[in-house]
Amino acid sequence: PGLAERIARGGFPEAVARTSGARRRAWYEAYVATLLQRDIRDLADITGLLDLPVLLRLAAARVMGLVNFSDLARDAAMPQTTLKRYWALFETTFLIRPVRPWSANLGTRLVRAPKLAFGDSGLLCHLLGLEAARLREDALMAGAALESFVAGELTRQIGWSETRPSLFHYRTHTQHEVDFVMEDAHHRLVGIEVKKTASPKAGDFKGLEHLRENTGKRFL
Repeated sequence: PGLAERIARGGFPEAVARTSGARRRAWYEAYVATLLQRDIRDLADITGLLDLPVLLRLAAARVMGLVNFSDLARDAAMPQTTLKRYWALFETTFLIRPVRPWSANLGTRLVRAPKLAFGDSGLLCHLLGLEAARLREDALMAGAALESFVAGELTRQIGWSETRPSLFHYRTHTQHEVDFVMEDAHHRLVGIEVKKTASPKAGDFKGLEHLRENTGKRFL
């Protein structure tokens, strides 16, 4: 399958095995329902089960954006304390995966909020109603879905890597950003920029250049 198909299909073996889009959607619906109604309820005494699917879809719509609990709480019409409790359960069950901000002793101010990735790109696409055809046409959503897909692939590869680097993102208040930064135990850095284009431009590398200029020999 092509890249759009791989992103929309996701990585769950049960979903991958279903070649029909309708059957895959039915599996994801059952998976989300089971996770929210049984597994999360087993982890905590949750009374607002009807709020969880709404919050999960709100999260999906903000994929690879900076996490802003104030905005989320307003849109979900729930107190921040409740939202953060639900959010922690989403992380515990690997529905969502925060990408923490990278920082060091740099002279510039850095954005401290994590970015929001999803544990599985197929689940993300299911929540947003994105099929492979839509991913090929909608550049905005395709870019966010691709970046979240890459976050998942990097996380899996880190899991069996001998180097075992940590995964971060990098963003400054002067709008320099790098989608992903990996740092190993020796504080060596690798930057990764994700672009959905066949013709990258010089400007696409400005964030990587800024990171390199500010980290010297640590930047590989």
